[in-house]
Amino acid sequence: FVGFLVSVPFNSAYTVHSYSKSRCSANSISKLCSKNGNDDRLNSFNSVPSVDNNYANLQCIKRIGALASAALFYSSLSQARADSNSTIPTPIVSTATATSTIDFGELKVPYEHVNLPLKTFLGKKATIVFNMKIDDPQTVLQFPDLLEIFNKYADKGLNVLAFPTEQGWFEPDDDETVRAKAKEQMNFGRYPNAVVFDKVDILGPSANPLYSALTKELATPNGYGRITLNYEKFLLDSTGHPVRRYPRKFSAYDMEPDLLALLNSEPLPAESPAFAKAWREASREALKSEYSFRYNYNYYTAPDSMYKYNPVNDKK
Repeated sequence: FVGFLVSVPFNSAYTVHSYSKSRCSANSISKLCSKNGNDDRLNSFNSVPSVDNNYANLQCIKRIGALASAALFYSSLSQARADSNSTIPTPIVSTATATSTIDFGELKVPYEHVNLPLKTFLGKKATIVFNMKIDDPQTVLQFPDLLEIFNKYADKGLNVLAFPTEQGWFEPDDDETVRAKAKEQMNFGRYPNAVVFDKVDILGPSANPLYSALTKELATPNGYGRITLNYEKFLLDSTGHPVRRYPRKFSAYDMEPDLLALLNSEPLPAESPAFAKAWREASREALKSEYSFRYNYNYYTAPDSMYKYNPVNDKK
């Protein structure tokens, strides 16, 4: 309705007046305009409009349109920020606490339809974990950097682990095809150090235990617990505990100072201004990107998802 009114040419005053007469409440428009000093401009809706009447009607329509636009924006903002708990956590720093009691190394991850403990794939010093989609435009930017960083530091104890998912815009390929494409197109894949796992859920009640633990342990500086975009990354220490979380467009090269600290058994450096800026940009992208994870839009809470962790598939 508002779109129609706004699209009507301003020189078609009679058309606007007629549409307003048939669809709008004269009393409500009168009240809206009178609050803004337009009483003298608003004439009867039962007569052929004067120039002043047309002007007043158009001004009222513009105000109604602005109010409707604000309401639509607020609704979109609320939906985009919703998570499985329908709340936004209080922003916290992104460094994990040392008091965590989760045994990350024993959490199970699926590879070729068998659940294996995460410790099978952990680097001796550090591990990068990220969620991926082959058809995301960031794939051709993220994978080369991750591969180069892996090749550079693999002999010093770095592993890199990728988790495809159906959540968000779905991943059309099956597990084996995703792995094959990563190897053929990106040259990524060297078991057990550079691995593309089977598809998992990373959000909601069906989320893989690893992702439930990672997102519980480290919220984003934006205040989200859950994953918001493809190619969010976690840096894990030798035991699998997350020590820092990175946004979608923060490259493996940008992570290098943190990697070197872990590889050399040193404390992580302070979060850089570039790190903070990247999270601010990710916060905006989480609201508008077609590759963002938005509850009840492109992902849903599905306790019985086929990608839910199933103990039956644990390695015997």
